[in-house]
Amino acid sequence: MFPLSRNFSSTSGPSYIPLSAEPDSLPAQGLPSKPQIQSTLKNAVSVAIALLCLVLNIALLLASNSRTPLPQVEELSWDQIQSLRRPSQFIGMDQVFLNSHPTSHNITNYPSLIAQIDRNAVQKVFETDVMRQKTRIGTISPNTRRTRVTNSISTVFQFRIIDFGLNNCDLKLSFPPLDGFSTKGLDGNPSVEVWALTTNRAINPRQLNFANRPPRGNKVANIILKNNLTWTYSFPCTTDQVVTFEFACNGECDVEWWQDRDVSRAGVTITQSPST
Repeated sequence: MFPLSRNFSSTSGPSYIPLSAEPDSLPAQGLPSKPQIQSTLKNAVSVAIALLCLVLNIALLLASNSRTPLPQVEELSWDQIQSLRRPSQFIGMDQVFLNSHPTSHNITNYPSLIAQIDRNAVQKVFETDVMRQKTRIGTISPNTRRTRVTNSISTVFQFRIIDFGLNNCDLKLSFPPLDGFSTKGLDGNPSVEVWALTTNRAINPRQLNFANRPPRGNKVANIILKNNLTWTYSFPCTTDQVVTFEFACNGECDVEWWQDRDVSRAGVTITQSPST
């Protein structure tokens, strides 16, 4: 005899089908299959490994925090950062023998710093980026920088020598008749002194004042300022060298100009050319 199983149909009444009396032949309704069991075990093992890795990472993090922390970059002072070794960008280039420079060309090097100091206010730090302004897309900082020389105020220019093999440097001061460049205070042909300052490190513009300025070295020149001026001072230089100059009044003067590297080469620059 076979037990009967109901099979309900939506069109007719309940009907019955015969089922086998053997236990192994009964359908395993609601019971997971063997592949499903294996997949569940694999997932469980994966989760366990992930949790173990998480615990190990947390333990290592806690252990590292218990040690003396390494100094962070923001904790270093300006002087400490400037004292760090600067690896050469031109490794081995000094060992390459050249009868002459492969190409004869000059490059214009613009000041990395233009800042004023005032001997009548020795602790005053001048703002160097006075043209900075905030906009909807963020802060805009143009390359326009102010130069001013008066009876008490002088301006410091600092450069870092760039490229390789361009070891002839010409410090230039030029007032060409260009649109977008103007000078004030040239009436009467005032005179300014140019001094080389003795420092081999970059100056912090947020700290520079008359009291902590680098000491003066040799006096480079006295320049009579006038329109359409072009003045040059030549000196040897080396790659990555920091050179600094101070422009100060020689007598009575009140001179001002704004120079922008994106507009012209007017003002104070350095021209680098290949060494012979």
